Amino acid sequence: MRLARLANTLVNLAKQSPAMQTMQSMTNGSAQIRGARSQALLSACQSVTPLPSVQPGLVSQSRCGGWQKREQHTASVLRISARQQHRVFSASALTNEDAAASLTAGASLFEGSSSFGSSASFSSSSTSNSSAPSTSGTRSGPWSSRGGIAPLVLISGAYVLPHPDKMAKGGEDWFYVSESMRSIGVADGVGGWAEIGVDAGAYARQLMGHAKEFADSWTADGSAEYDAACTQVLESPLISTASDNAPPQSKAALQQTILEKAYYKTDVRGSSTACVVVLAADRILASNLGDSGFLVLRNGQVVFHSPQQQHDFNFPYQIGSFDSMSDPPQSSQRFELGVLPDDVIVMGTDGLWDNCFDEEVASVINYCQDVNMPMDKTAQVLAHYARHRASDPKFASPFAYSAFQAGFAYMGGKMDDITVVVARVAAATEVADGPLPGQGGTNLTMPNGSPPQPQSKL
Repeated sequence: MRLARLANTLVNLAKQSPAMQTMQSMTNGSAQIRGARSQALLSACQSVTPLPSVQPGLVSQSRCGGWQKREQHTASVLRISARQQHRVFSASALTNEDAAASLTAGASLFEGSSSFGSSASFSSSSTSNSSAPSTSGTRSGPWSSRGGIAPLVLISGAYVLPHPDKMAKGGEDWFYVSESMRSIGVADGVGGWAEIGVDAGAYARQLMGHAKEFADSWTADGSAEYDAACTQVLESPLISTASDNAPPQSKAALQQTILEKAYYKTDVRGSSTACVVVLAADRILASNLGDSGFLVLRNGQVVFHSPQQQHDFNFPYQIGSFDSMSDPPQSSQRFELGVLPDDVIVMGTDGLWDNCFDEEVASVINYCQDVNMPMDKTAQVLAHYARHRASDPKFASPFAYSAFQAGFAYMGGKMDDITVVVARVAAATEVADGPLPGQGGTNLTMPNGSPPQPQSKL
């Protein structure tokens, strides 16, 4: 009996803790918490740049409704982890009013340039959203690079927002977008290397640079590797995954080979997470290692989010130099998903996913599409949205939920480098007036005026 009374006392004390009360109030939909969060985001965005005359009513109610319809898409998330379950669960506290206030604040970035951060766009084409694609999942037919169905490309934009303390060196994240507009990737350098005098971002930058080289070559028109990936007939479902340690085989080899070749060619000290996606015909092939990742939106709803790979709480899988204790690139998780025109792929480092629930990401993207915002500005708005969430000490963030699950007391967002790549699936004919596949490029400027260069191996 004494033990039972003691246990009940401890439970009651835990329920009275500020962290538990905040989480419970979010779950119960506390209007006070929601209002304070929206006002804080609004004030934070106003401090970056003056707000334009954008009304909350511009946010489509049908799109914002996705915040409250999480049950419709959670069943389709493949191998959803406990952390993703927390993301979906906690979003029940968000409302259309929250979305309107927060996203109107974020829209300020569309009108004026930010005082920090780096962006790049990879198509001059408008990002206006055409009619929503069917969700039936039917494939569009056999692929032919020289005839048949129209080839698809990724109209992409990217934004790098370094940690406030790492602005001078450009942070420790990096990304790439292939010239063919068919492959994207991100990497997050492990910050612990800075403690021994190694540039923690150099590894991520060189890794992504080499990945871009291979992707440019292997996803270009006429490439034997790309044609083989697109024409090979598989009897797999439209969403499938390889086991964590399975060797690359058949169609899934393309994106995995890009990652592995880039890994073996990188010769600076360090380590990083990595995520690589290749668009092949009407499917995306993805390899993800660590806590970076990507999600896919269709008709404004999240239909897939890649699970994270963690050895322990806040200890993600990572690839690295040969003198590091890292994981082999073959340990990445591999995915194959069917896509349709106007599907949106959002890829990011953990600075995004630690501070934004899936429904928040979906609502930001949907708002940006509703106002015909270009992809680079969309990535910029999403990165700043995540930064404002990271700055909120009272926000029961995805990172806070993960910490709570692991037995740690933590409340608030997690300040970090934030890298976002947003890509819309589109027909190649849609970019006829812009950079064509094989002729695209970037125009990226870092905060200090020039991209940081990878250091030679120490």
